[in-house]
Amino acid sequence: MSRTTAGTHSQLPLLSTHKLFFLITQKFYYHYC
Repeated sequence: MSRTTAGTHSQLPLLSTHKLFFLITQKFYYHYC
């Protein structure tokens, strides 16, 4: 397996997880502020 293929495959789920994390953090921020 090439490094580029592995990078792209691991980058896609990472991006969606980051979006979810951002949304959750935003919700908590608005809830406590």
